[in-house]
Amino acid sequence: MRAPYKHNQRITAVIAAAGAVALITGSIVLGLAGEDAAAQPDASQNQQIEAPAPLTAGSAPEAG
Repeated sequence: MRAPYKHNQRITAVIAAAGAVALITGSIVLGLAGEDAAAQPDASQNQQIEAPAPLTAGSAPEAG
């Protein structure tokens, strides 16, 4: 009968390797996305919104 902790060590090693691959891949993808975002800013986030016209005296109808 083999020791059960060796199986746990293998699982830990596989999870650690997968995490390292995910970390490296994520940093590469985010690094590339950061370069593109800096080169071409998103125009949809910079839309100008017009303010409503100011109210003037006598512009509202009188109640009654």
